Amino acid sequence: MSGRVAILSLYLVLLLVLAPALPSGAAWLGITIQDDVTAEGNRRSVKVIDPGKDSPGARAGIRAGDVIVSANGTPIGTTQDFVRIIREAPAGKPVGIKVMRDGAVVSLTPVLSEPPAGVADLQRGMENLLKGRYEQAVADFTKALEFMPGTAEAYSGRARAQEKLKRYDRALADYSKLIELNPQAPAAYIGRGHVFMDLKRYDEALQDFSKAIELKPDVAASYVARCNVHELNRLHDRAIADCSRAVELEPNLDIGYSLRARAYAAKGMKQEAAADYERAARACIDNGLTAARAGRLDEALARFDRASRLDTKHRPEAYLNRGAAYEKKGENLKAVNDYSEAIRLRPDYAEAYLRRGYVFAQKFEDYGKARQDWEKAAILDPRGKTGEAARKSVKALGKTQKIP
Repeated sequence: MSGRVAILSLYLVLLLVLAPALPSGAAWLGITIQDDVTAEGNRRSVKVIDPGKDSPGARAGIRAGDVIVSANGTPIGTTQDFVRIIREAPAGKPVGIKVMRDGAVVSLTPVLSEPPAGVADLQRGMENLLKGRYEQAVADFTKALEFMPGTAEAYSGRARAQEKLKRYDRALADYSKLIELNPQAPAAYIGRGHVFMDLKRYDEALQDFSKAIELKPDVAASYVARCNVHELNRLHDRAIADCSRAVELEPNLDIGYSLRARAYAAKGMKQEAAADYERAARACIDNGLTAARAGRLDEALARFDRASRLDTKHRPEAYLNRGAAYEKKGENLKAVNDYSEAIRLRPDYAEAYLRRGYVFAQKFEDYGKARQDWEKAAILDPRGKTGEAARKSVKALGKTQKIP
């Protein structure tokens, strides 16, 4: 089993270079952006990470740290919103952009240009990487490097694609080149450390993770990565210390609690392990709900699944929420099975009866089972909102044999 825990999504932030993969004449702004996310994990706008060197955006006065709130009068909520507007504008056309800077709205008017050679290849590489087209991504990043030697984003993207293709030696070479280009970049050490983990070169992985922490000591995922190495070496106290620092930095970091619980269990500290497994399950469910609200259902399912496999008091809620996610995906039989498991674990779970009844009625047209579930929910929650919804559904069913 690989010592690598799936934590890359906790550390790697997608930096989107606005260089559209479109025919000649398409517009280019030349800035690097990312979604600006609230403390609850909701995307609300777009933040500028790098205005680029002598780019149209930089010439217009865009600065690192600016938050883009509108473009051509259209409110901006995500990077995709902004990319679409820029892509639809031809080169040479001015675009009105409003940014929030130091609490004030600033109006800017960049004049868009065509992307320089290699930039479109870089963008295509990023898009193919995100879509899992790793061979094509490698080709795109390689082409970008022909035009733009020494471009860190191209080496980084190609390293990740090579890693996905299990070409670890090539991935190591690209991560090492990244470190050569910028020895102060912690992400390069983290990436190379993960490849060392895949190769079972744990001492080298430990060195890279420790270097990343030295360079940027406030990134929780770096401590989680190093914790894995400590656990493989049975250094449980060091693993506990790293995970404790990780959850101090990110109190809802479910993987941090899970790994610390495992280290506690290995030391025979059963009470501490049980408490951390409870925290891990709670954090998994909370993070899953955040992902579900943002429409990231596969991520939500993975979080709820992780919580459902932990033997904690939160298991019924994990099954309930996983059932709701399956329901949103149209996988109705899986939804019913999860609601049923939630009821098995917690026979007085009124909400599980209510939701299972909805699936029986709306998806399977089994109104008899739906009625039984709603009547049970109404009994279990006589004064709450769940019971009220159940009673309304029973009443509507009595009139039409279908819910409204």
